[in-house]
Amino acid sequence: MISQKCFQKEWLVKIKAEKYRDVDIALLERTIYAFELLGLLSMTKKDFIFKGGTALILLLPELKRLSIDIDILGKFDDNTYKSVITNSVFTRYQIDDRINKNIPKQHVKFFYNSQLDKKEKYILLDLLNEENPYSSLKTKIIHSVLFEVDEDVKVKIPYINDLLADKFTAFAPNTIGILYGTDKSMEIIKQLFDISILFDSIIDLENILSTYSNIYTQQNSYRGSKFTIAEVLMDSFVAASKICMLDLKGSVEDNATEELRSGIKGINNFLLSRNYNLSNAKVSAAKIALLSSILLFKKTNFSINNFKFGPERVASLKSFELPKEFKPLNTLKKINVESFYYWSLITKITDRYDWMNIG
Repeated sequence: MISQKCFQKEWLVKIKAEKYRDVDIALLERTIYAFELLGLLSMTKKDFIFKGGTALILLLPELKRLSIDIDILGKFDDNTYKSVITNSVFTRYQIDDRINKNIPKQHVKFFYNSQLDKKEKYILLDLLNEENPYSSLKTKIIHSVLFEVDEDVKVKIPYINDLLADKFTAFAPNTIGILYGTDKSMEIIKQLFDISILFDSIIDLENILSTYSNIYTQQNSYRGSKFTIAEVLMDSFVAASKICMLDLKGSVEDNATEELRSGIKGINNFLLSRNYNLSNAKVSAAKIALLSSILLFKKTNFSINNFKFGPERVASLKSFELPKEFKPLNTLKKINVESFYYWSLITKITDRYDWMNIG
């Protein structure tokens, strides 16, 4: 599918020099191989849905970060895997059986020989054999500024609202998401980053709530847990508020904040600009706090036009103060006005703050 020249070192060096000077060239190579794997799987004509962080590269008009895994909703067999490595850039595959047996999931590694260092590397295929939880799907041609193709291959992916809802359930580090204490701090922040990017393209809050509820139910079942949807949304809210509180008066440092700081620093290796810092993360986190509140109180009629922050919003905030429950975050008005703006919107959703913990 992908032109053979795009796997060569010369192509990778060219893309880095001409388009993305700050990019990690090794991750660039892995991203291209990931899309080749996706294309080969699609050419088998098996029915599946392409989701996850790598799907954002196809879904969004501008490339923001690299992603090296292929997440799929569907099921394949050995014959499919064998066909993928036949006469392709992949040399072998290996099924990883070390996963939770309560989850209908399979991990498969597809190996290739890197043209950068001549070492064997792999792309991880993460398959979930589950009912489709998404409200709507679209078909996209596998294209990217990172590579050229010899033929067009199509794949099914969720719409932006559905993918955001999926990722939102993953940003719940004490309940059903990517958990604290599992050595996955950067994975937690990848969800934060992706949700923030998708947030800017939201078109249907009701749709997000519906898909979120579906995936929440699935994840609760896999883990054998009994978290309420409110508890999970509060978990996301608290994690977001911890990020917004970092380095402010009253902030409490603990293992969770240490992980969050580590993830914010580490994600830059995957970003095209490499300039994501704590200030950016606070904007991302404030968006999550707002969306958590909207979903918790089912305010799906909330105007999404309010989500658009711009200079014209600043004047209305000059005399505005957050309620006492949010008092430490008033500092954001001076140092991170966009983050402060999203927190101000939360006060338009509810006057109940007893459930919130921003310490």
